[in-house]
Amino acid sequence: MSFTANLKKWLDVEHYLADQTETQALPYQLRHSNRAKRLQIRVLPTGKVEVVVPRGCSEKRAHQFARERADWIANTLKKIAAKQQDRHIDTSFPERLDFPAIGESWRLVREPDNHPSRVSLRIEGNTLILSGATRDDELCISLLKRWLKYKGEDALIPWLESVSREVKLPYAKAGVRGQKTRWGSCSSKKNISLNYKLLFVSPGEVRYLFIHELSHTRHMNHSKAFWAQVAKLEPDYKRLDKSLNRATHERVPGWLHG
Repeated sequence: MSFTANLKKWLDVEHYLADQTETQALPYQLRHSNRAKRLQIRVLPTGKVEVVVPRGCSEKRAHQFARERADWIANTLKKIAAKQQDRHIDTSFPERLDFPAIGESWRLVREPDNHPSRVSLRIEGNTLILSGATRDDELCISLLKRWLKYKGEDALIPWLESVSREVKLPYAKAGVRGQKTRWGSCSSKKNISLNYKLLFVSPGEVRYLFIHELSHTRHMNHSKAFWAQVAKLEPDYKRLDKSLNRATHERVPGWLHG
């Protein structure tokens, strides 16, 4: 199957700011956007800096805007580096994807860059092959996230349905997203949303998360009755809950935190 992502025009030229406090160059790129309402600076988790340029704004003004905020950029990059060091987060582009939850491993290959603003993905065996604008990490990661959503829907939703039947806790609908702070959620209408990042944790942790959300179909809170329901279905829930909380930064790849 093939996935394609489109991007507004990127400038291939990388620009540099002089950081007066450290006397070193701070690299950044300009990205033209028809949707942006104003000039803005984005510092990505990978350390990449982009200046978003709205329609009608000159590149000269964009470079001036970046210079005016050089100190803020430098400080933000330092904070990101410190957090990554504390958490031992690897934000580099991956060479493989390992999914302990479903026992799968995928190799990632980036073909030589041959397109200025589009990247596509094809599958050959257990290899994901990216082609097009493959030098653009953000665009490649955006496409991988779309594929992870597809993979999560394919693997997690049938699994949830199986557990639902097993524990006799039905739900209305289920979907998969890439939430930043939640592994899953259950609405008052019994709709369950799962995070595709569950693919990176253990099968036992995934099953616990399913039980947790399915228990919310009866108790829309974290009351004693709710936890009693969870404990009945998963006696080891306390350990699994703590383990899942740690997994966000211990096992989910750093490039997915953006």
